[in-house]
Amino acid sequence: MPNLATLTLALHTVHYYRHGISLRTLAYVLSLRRLRHLDISSISILPTPLDDKEPVLSTIAPLESFKYQLLPHRKALSIPSEARLLEHILQSYHSALQTIWLPTEPAPLSTLSSLDWPRLRELRLYGERGEMPDTPIVSLLANLTNLQVLTLNLTDAHGVEGRPIWPRSIRMSFPWPNLRRLSLSHPSAEDTIYSCLPETVQSLALRAWQHQCSRRFNSIRFREGADLRAALPLPSPHTLLRVLSDVKSDLEELEIEYRADGTETEQDLLTVIVSRFPRLSSLEIHRYRWVDDTHVPVQEIACALQPHSNLRVIKLNLDFPGAPAPSAVLWSGNELTFKETIVTNLTEFARHWHSSSLQEIWGFSDEVFPEWLVCDIVRGNSDQAVMEVKRRRLSIPLWYEPRR
Repeated sequence: MPNLATLTLALHTVHYYRHGISLRTLAYVLSLRRLRHLDISSISILPTPLDDKEPVLSTIAPLESFKYQLLPHRKALSIPSEARLLEHILQSYHSALQTIWLPTEPAPLSTLSSLDWPRLRELRLYGERGEMPDTPIVSLLANLTNLQVLTLNLTDAHGVEGRPIWPRSIRMSFPWPNLRRLSLSHPSAEDTIYSCLPETVQSLALRAWQHQCSRRFNSIRFREGADLRAALPLPSPHTLLRVLSDVKSDLEELEIEYRADGTETEQDLLTVIVSRFPRLSSLEIHRYRWVDDTHVPVQEIACALQPHSNLRVIKLNLDFPGAPAPSAVLWSGNELTFKETIVTNLTEFARHWHSSSLQEIWGFSDEVFPEWLVCDIVRGNSDQAVMEVKRRRLSIPLWYEPRR
């Protein structure tokens, strides 16, 4: 494999217990002289302890991209030998890496913060926020001045409100002037970062981590518990309204996730999305019902958004009541019927949409595997939309979500 430029090492069978790559195997991988992209997915590096001495690896490979992705429900979140090796990799490649994906638990974030990163364009951190240094994240990552994509998929403790990435007490200039895509979990209305986003930002994602839909699926598949509806604090429409009212960037893509609270603030939130972001072409909404609420206001959501004249794709996860639990087996028999329910509601949504810009409506389903049902909008001679369902499906990874 001397000419290998891209290598993916993945474990497709999901395991709670960690399986991994030995030091000898990793040493061989990093000795490949043309290897530029290394993606390790669902499999650990150095799952067994090393001797007390530091690992010694030849780092000949000219790595530009290093992606390390692990299951969030693995038995051990961090292993000392794993953390030491990650530190060695970052120290060896900090001047060359353009893309880094890391779990927070074993990630040497103090090392990341102390090094120079002249070529780094994308950073994705995911995992327990409690494992990170106490330094505010905006200060911790301020040295990554060339970032264009920043994803912070961080899990806060149950019952903890979203903590600011940039507390109001921190006085500094925006550290990432070329930022184009930003993804933050558990947004806080007290966060300075939203009012300071530069005009370069085109995409903003405000989603919980893990995503509520993934947590629901994993709770059944991996027997971690029953319904997670009340376990993860999702932002309210009021919180998102305050956050988005601070954003001055002219967004082209927006993703939001919230728990409806039965107030008129939800309509205010949708109205602000229409008025503040006229260039928006893709909108993804994950709306979860309040406990015991069975009404999903499909018509009201459509009518609130339909004045937008540029939206081409709308992705909806509206938490319809009566959804069968994600099955621990491949097929349970009820999922096809409920998919028809989803498509019927998407058709109702399209019926209230009058703008000619809309091309696709996506509906979320997780009865077998998390996936999007993609429905194309076909228009006849009248202005009213006619839904044509082509039954396209796009699978969603269970524990991480690369850009689609």
